Amino acid sequence: MTDDAEALAERVRALADGRPGVVGLALRPEDDWVSGTFALTVNEHPAVVVLSDGGLMVRVAKADHAVFGAEPGVRPKPLNPRGAGGWLRVAVSADASDAELRAWVERGLAFAGTLPHPDEYS
Repeated sequence: MTDDAEALAERVRALADGRPGVVGLALRPEDDWVSGTFALTVNEHPAVVVLSDGGLMVRVAKADHAVFGAEPGVRPKPLNPRGAGGWLRVAVSADASDAELRAWVERGLAFAGTLPHPDEYS
């Protein structure tokens, strides 16, 4: 993990402290679904991932891809051969403004919060 990724993870963690249903997880190298260092989950659904090589992956509704994807430094992040699956890669650094970082974290947490809790699947 780069120093930039570590600093970004600390800032993301601080933005989520004390929120109900939000858990911060340190990712291990064997968590090979993404090369991240830290993730926020809402009711067990991944919402925001700090990437090892810098930047974020943010989960948003597929309907919002066109709007958010048009912002500078944002592109879809395919996780499987079928397409993006609701994830965007955001080129944001550890020295990004508080407002910019907060906006992306809020987007990810808000969308993940709309997903049913895994206990509701059965």
